[in-house]
This record gives sequence, structure tokens and C-alpha cells, in this order.
Amino acid sequence: SFRKAWKIHKFFLPILHSRDSCKPPDSKLNLACMWWKALIGNDKSSPAFDNGLAYDMLPRGFRRVIKLRRFFPRLHHALVEMRTVYLDNAIQDTIFRLRISTNSSAS
Repeated sequence: SFRKAWKIHKFFLPILHSRDSCKPPDSKLNLACMWWKALIGNDKSSPAFDNGLAYDMLPRGFRRVIKLRRFFPRLHHALVEMRTVYLDNAIQDTIFRLRISTNSSAS
């Protein structure tokens, strides 16, 4: 069940970051979100594939846990995936519009 997976993940987060000198303060979801982002970012079939960028931000000694992706229920990281794709597209669209605006005013 999703509730059980959430509790297990929440239990292991402090352990996964026990030797992480760059560990951000946990505001209930930021560490979990970082792991979910690494799950989708390391999945070549995901529209939010980031070529391992989020994976590289995880604690070095424990990041191999991501290879066990099949044990993570899809719900949690699917929500992060949808939001990531939405935000990436919105940012790219804004940059594109700014470039057009800048180019048209320079002419």
C-alpha cells in the first residue's frame, strides 16, 4: 500500500542521509521529494528524465537505492514527475517568449 511505502520511506530518510554533509534541513517533504525526483530523473522512459542530475545530488553511499525503483509505488514520484514536466515547460516557454520579445525590440 502507498501508506506503508510512505512510512517506510519516511523511516529510512534519516538513515539515507546519516553521512550526508550537504543534507538540507528537512521540511517534511523536501528530502522525500529529492528522492522522488531522482527516481523519475534516472528513468529514461520518463518525460522528466534529467540524465542523472537529481541522482547525483543524493548521498553518494546510498544513491544506489534508486536502482530498486520497482519497489517504490508510482503514485508519489508520478506526482513529482507531472509537476516537474509542467514547470520545465513553463520555464522553457517563458524563456522562449523573452527571447522573441528581446529580438523584436532590438530590430
